[in-house]
Parts: sequence; C-alpha cells; structure tokens
Amino acid sequence: MGQGEQMKYKCFGTGSKGNLHRLSHNERYVYLDAGLAFPRFKESCGWQLDKVDFVALTHGHVDHGKCFEDIKKAGIPTISPPIDDWESTQTEFEIGDWKIKAWDVEHDVRNWAYLLYHKPTKHKTAYMTDFSYTKLVPATVDTLILEISYIDDIIESKQNELGDRYLRLVKYHNSLRRAKELLQKMMDSEGYKLKNLIICHLSDRNSDAERIKQELFELTGIMPVIADKGTEVELT
Repeated sequence: MGQGEQMKYKCFGTGSKGNLHRLSHNERYVYLDAGLAFPRFKESCGWQLDKVDFVALTHGHVDHGKCFEDIKKAGIPTISPPIDDWESTQTEFEIGDWKIKAWDVEHDVRNWAYLLYHKPTKHKTAYMTDFSYTKLVPATVDTLILEISYIDDIIESKQNELGDRYLRLVKYHNSLRRAKELLQKMMDSEGYKLKNLIICHLSDRNSDAERIKQELFELTGIMPVIADKGTEVELT
C-alpha cells in the first residue's frame, strides 16, 4: 500500500445504540457517522481533535448524528447531506488527503452513502447504511462497510410480532438478500477488487451473524467481519 502504515478500521458503536466508525492512517482519523455522545467521540481520538481530518454524516437520526453538532462547534471539518435542500448538486468533496463522493440512498430522511478515496495509499472505501435501495454500485472499492439490518425470512416469520416495524425495516433498511444482490452487481462489474467486507448495524433480534458471514463468504470468497464495539481491522 505504501505511504506508511496500512489503513485501519475501528468500530466504536453500531446499531440503534449509536453508530461511530473510524478509518485511520498514520495517526490521522476520518469518522463515519457520529452517533455517540461527544465525550465518547473525544475519547475515541485520544482527546486529540486536531488529528481528525473530517466527519461524514449519513443522515440526521440520533443514532447516527448524536454529537454531530458538537463536532461542528469544535471546528472539525464535516460533510453531511443538506437535509432541507434535495436539489443540492454538491456531492464531491476534497479534504486533506481524501477525495469523497456522496450519493443519495433510499431511507425515510435524506441519507448519503459515501465513497472515500485516500490519495496517498489509493485505498477506496464505501460506507452504506440505513438504506433499502442504491442506484450507484461502488464496484471498484477495496473496502465495503455495509449495513445488513435483518434477514428476510426471519422478519417474514415475525410480521405480526413486529407490526409497523416490519414495514419500516422492509422500506428503509438493507437485508441479507439485498446485500447479496448488491455484491453480485459489484462482482459483475469491471474493475471489481473488493478485499475487505465489514458488516454493520445488525438487528439483535432479526439477524444471524454466523449465517450472514457464511452466505456472504459463499458468494464472494471473502470472510466478512461483523462490526461491533471494539472491532478493529487492518485493511488490505
């Protein structure tokens, strides 16, 4: 990869209790979502906010943006969808060593997925969470951080128990079936080179981590990492 140490990933929280993911290289940090309290965010970077290159917010729900306003007030560069301006055309950004492309994915509020290119290492990462549909397929990434909230047949068997939550899951969140369809499209695309597959935002009751790992491994030949608090991965 060159240019110093490998790119690294660390999860500080995922799921309904709060989402905070970090990419790091040579003691410089990029955060994906900001769904924990600000003291926990500061602790995650060793209380050295000057090491944070930027924070990218997917959408405004509290489990993704709890401390986002505090981060902005602290003077840290941020990227987020313009919640009240669906006609905004700025979806590409350049901050420090990073080029970032954002695109809309289907949710109940405006929600961005991100493609992040680190210029010194040429490493490409996509981050996609809380969505049911994406028009763009990030075919040429090295790392994919992907929500799989539920497994389709599990929630089908629990429709009465889930009530309105069943419809919300189906309309606004990613499932194992949809994840496999996305990955197949990536594999069928020119330039496919995925090496690292990180699965986040699993529902405690409506998913099965071991089944997800097995089915995705059978499809891709890559053993996925199931993100949880404290998960760390050296990205190849």
